[in-house]
Amino acid sequence: MDQENNDDLALCRFEFIEILVRIAKGKYMDFSDETQLAYALMKLLQTNILPMQAKLPPLQSWRFDQLWCIEVSDLLEVNIRAIKKLYTHIAVSMF
Repeated sequence: MDQENNDDLALCRFEFIEILVRIAKGKYMDFSDETQLAYALMKLLQTNILPMQAKLPPLQSWRFDQLWCIEVSDLLEVNIRAIKKLYTHIAVSMF
């Protein structure tokens, strides 16, 4: 997998999964009698991650209603030159 163009501050999907696996190992294998990493990960997801799903706002409807709408598109389109200039300035100053 080519990671040369990946920003050092960005988190890739595989890194996110690795974080979950490491948390599961630390929480359910290092301090309990669980011996299988797959079961530890499943327990982490079922106990700590999935119950939070009901508490999250409906993000896709927010995207459709608030983000991917004509008003935002018009605002971005009018300011695209300034946005690109700002983005270029930030990208250059980071490296």
